[in-house]
Amino acid sequence: MRILVLLLLFASSAQAKLDIQHWTTPEGAKVFFAQTKGLPILDIALNFDAAASRDG
Repeated sequence: MRILVLLLLFASSAQAKLDIQHWTTPEGAKVFFAQTKGLPILDIALNFDAAASRDG
């Protein structure tokens, strides 16, 4: 029981904060940038305001 209490105590104090930067380009594209040095991954998502996304 004591181990469980200690684990819960330390787990709640260990929090990671991801700094997310965002801006809009001169052309109007919204950019969200989140950098982490833990994993070398590039993830890109493009959303277009066209076709079925504009259907009511």
